[in-house]
Amino acid sequence: MFDVVGEIRAATAGVLTEEEVLDLAPELYEDLEQAVGRAIASRCSAEQLAEFDRLHEATDEAGLHEWFARNSPDRREVVREQFDLLLSKVTSQLGCAARPVEIA
Repeated sequence: MFDVVGEIRAATAGVLTEEEVLDLAPELYEDLEQAVGRAIASRCSAEQLAEFDRLHEATDEAGLHEWFARNSPDRREVVREQFDLLLSKVTSQLGCAARPVEIA
């Protein structure tokens, strides 16, 4: 999808060391997973969430991919939006301005 470490590195250049960037990345990624999950779940019905839970518990990757395609076709945009929000919070706390990074 995109390079989390690279984007943190670019947004915090001159503020965080490489070690600090590498320490922050897993924390930010975990927060991102939770934020994306909340954002998508907030738009789903109880039936959709139950179906997701069944597929997740069964580790049905193909079924999950199909579920996302059907129930959250904009998931990439949701991930991007949530990541940008999280990175903005981090850079704000560090006193640096988040610099958007173009993704392919």
